[in-house]
Amino acid sequence: MDLKPLGMFGLAAMLACTPAKAADTPFEIRILSASEFAIIGLVDQIKIDGVKINRGNCDYGIELPGGGSDDPPSLFQKRPQKVKFGQHIKIRINPAKCDLIEIEVSTDQGVYPYSRPRNNGPAE
Repeated sequence: MDLKPLGMFGLAAMLACTPAKAADTPFEIRILSASEFAIIGLVDQIKIDGVKINRGNCDYGIELPGGGSDDPPSLFQKRPQKVKFGQHIKIRINPAKCDLIEIEVSTDQGVYPYSRPRNNGPAE
């Protein structure tokens, strides 16, 4: 029995189940520094319902489009943040307390995970 077609089918099925590619997301995550990143709108408007950093284990601060800031958990509970095409929200963490490893952004268009590429080399 020739297993090559089955192998290609399995690969196609696996790729169909992977998280959305960056090109498919309604926003871009841009890492600005070890302690700051931006969520940039890539569609006419997206509503951000929440952000989790490191599975909720990392506190953060937020800078809103047009300026201003707020405590993120209470901010998202009060009202989701709307980000238009080209606008951004900046998120800052305290690098003394946690490293930026995983980000999960909840929106009106779905939940999108992001993981930073990891350096698996020896620690210096």
